[in-house]
Amino acid sequence: MKNLVDLLWEKVKPYANFKMIVLLFLLSQIIYTFMLRVSIPAIVSTGGEQIFDMSPSGYSYEYAVAFIHGLSNDSLNMYLKGQLILDLFYPLFIGSFGLLAMLTLARRDSIEKYFVLLPLIAISFDYLENYFVFNMLTHPNELTLRLVTVASNVTILKSIFYSLFLTIVLILYVRSIFQSTHRNRSKS
Repeated sequence: MKNLVDLLWEKVKPYANFKMIVLLFLLSQIIYTFMLRVSIPAIVSTGGEQIFDMSPSGYSYEYAVAFIHGLSNDSLNMYLKGQLILDLFYPLFIGSFGLLAMLTLARRDSIEKYFVLLPLIAISFDYLENYFVFNMLTHPNELTLRLVTVASNVTILKSIFYSLFLTIVLILYVRSIFQSTHRNRSKS
C-alpha cells in the first residue's frame, strides 16, 4: 500500500497548475480579507479583545473566560454564524493552495517531497481549533482550564504550521525563479 505522500504526488499533482494555484490563493485571501475587515471587527467591537483564531501565541484561561463572557449577543452570533462559517472555507482554500504549490515547487526525489504534508497538518489544526472555539462559545459555563489549554495549544500549532508551510512555499517559489533565470541566462 502506498503511503499518503506518494498518493498525493500521484493523485493530486495532475491538478497542480498555475491557474488553480492562483485561484485557490485568491479565494483564500478574499475570505481572509473579509474576516479581517468585517467579521472580526464586528466580534471585537464590544470588548476590544482579539478573537481566539487570531492569537498565534495562544491565550490564557482567564483571557478565554473574560473574552467569552464579555461578548454581546450580536458579537457571539457573528462569531458562531459568520466567523466560524468563513473559517470552514478558509482552511480548505489556503490548504489546497499550499498543497498544490508544494506539489509544483518541491522536488519529489528529495526530502522536500514530504513538504506536501505541512498544509494538511496546518488545516487539520485549524479545523480542530474551530471545533474547540465552537465548544467554548456554545458552552461558556463549562470552560475548564484543560479545555482552554488544549484549545490554546491547538491555536499555537495551527499558527506554527501555517507559518511554516507559507514560508516554505515562498522559499521554493524564489528558488524556482532563480533557477529559471539561471537557465535562461545559460541558454543565451
